[in-house]
Amino acid sequence: LVNAWQYLKKNKKPLFEPQSDLIIFTQDEGVLFLPVDITKIIHGEQPKGKRLETFAAINHPFFHDQERCSYAICALIYKLLTGRYPFTGTKYKEIKDRMVMKTLIPPAYINFKLKEVISSSITEILRNPKKCLPTLTDWEKKLDELAQNDFEENYSHEQLLKKENLSQKKISAIEKIYKYKLFYRNKRTVIYLSGIIILCILAVTYHFISIWLKPRVTRGYTPIQVVETFYHGINTMDFETMQDTVIGDTGNHEISEATYSFVIFKM
Repeated sequence: LVNAWQYLKKNKKPLFEPQSDLIIFTQDEGVLFLPVDITKIIHGEQPKGKRLETFAAINHPFFHDQERCSYAICALIYKLLTGRYPFTGTKYKEIKDRMVMKTLIPPAYINFKLKEVISSSITEILRNPKKCLPTLTDWEKKLDELAQNDFEENYSHEQLLKKENLSQKKISAIEKIYKYKLFYRNKRTVIYLSGIIILCILAVTYHFISIWLKPRVTRGYTPIQVVETFYHGINTMDFETMQDTVIGDTGNHEISEATYSFVIFKM
């Protein structure tokens, strides 16, 4: 398949969007790509589940031409190593979301015998295709190297059970992260608005509390001096001083008593 795409590229032929069931391998080791008009008709008449598996699962939404084909090669290798596609879902949008959010289960978590080096390489390409995606020429070399080596390691039964238990926990954690990212993306406007409202409420509350707790302006007087001045005003019947040294209704009882006593005294 890589050689066929290389041939099209060298002869300046268009690289069509790959669909796994519409690429035919002939008995003489050739590759037959169906014409675009025919593929569109077949693609449109296929059941939704079939299209998701043969088209959406191997085509990255942001890649075109050679990059799209190169990405499809990596997705197909993942399928050969694990028996499933790297990104799956019941809807095209779900598959796209998983690709964009990089919700990928490493191949070694599914095929427990797979070599870690191969698993890490495939995982890195699928998670960061913009940085790590090989060209078709690079794939040709990589596949030659893979064909000359074993894909799997020899593990004991106990080691496989241990890897399986560990893989289940990691897969569960990956799915939780995906659900969290999906929730955040869908609800982020509400989250932002809620955060802004909470910040505004906190700011207003802080403003009023700071005013309430703000030290009174006493023109350099200490608290004891203010109290002494208040009682001195009572003794001298200086109502202006009495009013200046209190706030609100504070001291009104003492002022009333002093006033009443002064009036009685005068009478």
